[in-house]
Amino acid sequence: MKLRKMLALMLALLVAAALLASCGTTTPTDSGKQEEAAAPAEDSGKEEEPAAEADAGDVPVVTLVMPNAGGNDENLPKVIDAMNEILVKEVGAKIDIKMFSFGEYSQRLTTMLTEAGSVDIFYVGGGPSTYVDKDQLYDITDLFEASDDSFKNLFKEAYVEANKVDGRLYSLTSLINFSNEFLCRCNRELYESLGYEIDDNKIWTVDEIFDLCRACKEKYPDVYPIVPQSTNVTVACINWDSLGDSYHIGTVADFGTTGQVVSITEVPEFIEFARKMHSAYEEGLMMKDYLSNTESWSTMCANGKALLAFDAGAAPNGLVTDDTTVISLTIVPNWSASNCAVRLGYGINSTSKNPEKAFEVLKQLYYNEDVLNLLTWGIEGENYQLKDINGTGVMHAVDPDGIAQENNTYTLGYVAKWITPNMFDSYLGASQTDNWKEAYSEYEQGAVISGCMGCVFDSTKVSDAYSACINVYQKYYAAIIGGAWDVDEYLEEFASELKAAGEDEVIAEKQAQLDAVLGK
Repeated sequence: MKLRKMLALMLALLVAAALLASCGTTTPTDSGKQEEAAAPAEDSGKEEEPAAEADAGDVPVVTLVMPNAGGNDENLPKVIDAMNEILVKEVGAKIDIKMFSFGEYSQRLTTMLTEAGSVDIFYVGGGPSTYVDKDQLYDITDLFEASDDSFKNLFKEAYVEANKVDGRLYSLTSLINFSNEFLCRCNRELYESLGYEIDDNKIWTVDEIFDLCRACKEKYPDVYPIVPQSTNVTVACINWDSLGDSYHIGTVADFGTTGQVVSITEVPEFIEFARKMHSAYEEGLMMKDYLSNTESWSTMCANGKALLAFDAGAAPNGLVTDDTTVISLTIVPNWSASNCAVRLGYGINSTSKNPEKAFEVLKQLYYNEDVLNLLTWGIEGENYQLKDINGTGVMHAVDPDGIAQENNTYTLGYVAKWITPNMFDSYLGASQTDNWKEAYSEYEQGAVISGCMGCVFDSTKVSDAYSACINVYQKYYAAIIGGAWDVDEYLEEFASELKAAGEDEVIAEKQAQLDAVLGK
């Protein structure tokens, strides 16, 4: 199974993974943590719109706080008015929406949550546990159970369970792709010029990938056969589950099915892949100076500077279009890691003045397509128009005539459909194929679900040991997994320094947290 996807869609999903922790683990950046990636920034200076006022009939106003994920929200007041025309009729409530950039979202939300009643619904990134510990999320178990089946059936049972704390439900996962595969992103033009045919159903071995790279090196000596997945890290994860920990300080092998947290230095797939990469590095298939690389794979693979990069991402079959620039070569089929169901979601604030009404509004954001399209695309005619771009009768949301992204006053759907509660049931975007929703649905149905589903590691109790282990990880991981250092020469040293830094303490805490989730 393999995908050739439009570059625009691929890059949008890459942004999602980088910001919000891809299923499994994200490729570590300088901070390596979602919380730090969304650290407070200076006030943008943008004046907030006043909260919507209740009308003479005393209709309650429900306040939603969420990131705009880089989209322009200038037309948000008009979007809110249009949503309220629907919500008043459907649930007898109005909505007010506060959107902030990811850079300021964390700080703004933290401040607003200290003001009782100022937030009703808010975006929950990384799972509900932290908010529950601070008594900031309302227990929605009974409200969810009392909902009609058409709503409850939107969520797989495993993903509902993942959003529970001590058996009670506190947030709803966003309806996005929950699974990712281990694959290669490959320049299509180079691939086809080497005599390879595109086969959506093929599962590649790493050795076959290297054969492809050898052919590229021979024909195009100035092209990098392999470049890192993210700056200097060649592979973030293959099939081990580190419970949302980007640094793999203790991990569960074999798609998280063993139930046993062990050192990354004991995971067979890590060792085997590192050995293969060292051979490839010695052969000249890997970018030689990758440890100091600062250029993204997406740029290098798109412009032909590089043939491919290993990556993790969603790659359903059947989404190819004729202008696809980068294709995907599947190595390990898609699976859902422990943090996949909690990386994006929405919950009700524990201080909401009307949590029952807030939940009714939240439900509308998930399954009322008119409300969802307004939140996603804005005002028809101003922010989007529906167009049959493929001549098939299937309509897509595209910029209105005479409007470009630069002067479109509402672009949430164009840049980040995935930040909405449900990215599947709003209009298709221009970069999405006609069968996009069906392809993703089929893809998700076949995913392997981690045996650690719902367990996201909290390092608070072992913060000193965890920080010390991160320093060791940063010294060895990128150099070993990318092949610059021989794993057989450095593995024992890597393992020894991790233990000296306190890895056993971290592993014990991870195991305790996993056992608690698994009910052991």
